Amino acid sequence: MASDCSSGTDLLAYLKEQSFLLAIVTGKARRSLDISLEQLEMADLFDYIITGDDVEKAKPHPEGIFKVLDNLKLKKEDVIFVGDSDADIAAGLDAGVHTVGVQWLKNYQTLDFSYEPHHYFDDARLFKAYVADYFKEETK
Repeated sequence: MASDCSSGTDLLAYLKEQSFLLAIVTGKARRSLDISLEQLEMADLFDYIITGDDVEKAKPHPEGIFKVLDNLKLKKEDVIFVGDSDADIAAGLDAGVHTVGVQWLKNYQTLDFSYEPHHYFDDARLFKAYVADYFKEETK
């Protein structure tokens, strides 16, 4: 059972428990990402993964997001794309999906985005509440 979602891992575990599909779109090479996910004990949390090895055009191009949508058979309006860099925010906006900027690790992430995401969070707990409300509204 996930805790209060004060960490990224807790948040991901909570979202999986709620039956959300989770995907990664990263510029990292597959081998590098696999090592990271194993070390962080997150390898089993994701339904689909796109790495830099899987696309011809890296972020900020939205190719990776489009591949996730296609593979998981999702509509743009049923997706929240979360990013912590300018390239992430640009890719999400260009893909036409709801884009959220996050800064949970302020010492390691962009402090200001060059592009304006639809929403911004610096606390995983607030994002958790937002996701629940967002999808509750979508089902009305």
